[in-house]
Amino acid sequence: MKAFTMNTKKQGDAGMALAVAYYASLGATVAIPLTDSQDYDILADVDGKILRVQVKTTKAKSYLGTPVVKLTTCGGNRSWVGVIKHVNPSSSDVLFVSDEFGRLWAVPVVDLASSTQVTLSSAFDKYRVTLFKEYVAPLKKSRPRRPSDESAHRLAARRKFNPSKETLEQALSDHNSNFCALGRLFGVSDNAVRKRCRLLGVSF
Repeated sequence: MKAFTMNTKKQGDAGMALAVAYYASLGATVAIPLTDSQDYDILADVDGKILRVQVKTTKAKSYLGTPVVKLTTCGGNRSWVGVIKHVNPSSSDVLFVSDEFGRLWAVPVVDLASSTQVTLSSAFDKYRVTLFKEYVAPLKKSRPRRPSDESAHRLAARRKFNPSKETLEQALSDHNSNFCALGRLFGVSDNAVRKRCRLLGVSF
């Protein structure tokens, strides 16, 4: 979903709202200056450190489809005073960017190679941020299933099922090689009887 299909003024307002929401989600105290004479848009108190945040929004893209952000201010959500302002470390600490798809970046200004324009290539992926962390439900510790009385009896019988070759041969003869009957006789499954016969070399 596109974050904004609006004029430049409203687009800037949307970017400001996203920036405030992001820093608030970190637990930071956010302040918005009363005037627009300063070169930053908001102040964020993050763990006792005051960050001067310059907010930018963009719908522009490079020929590869990568977001492109202009780092100059000559209007938009500010009043035009005839002076072009650039983003630089002396006036801002963080460049907060939102694009038309709602993707967010919080880039340290000192890491910007240019003061006029930046292309948010994959090199800037480390600065991608989200408003809220994805919630992952804790795994529930499942209790081990308690075997029923019948299954517990069959398990105990299987562990004790070690008749000799002669006993199996006699049982097969008495029950006409009916393995289901032999299983009931020994308290195990018919497959357990077959496996025991194969192990001891009893023909059936």
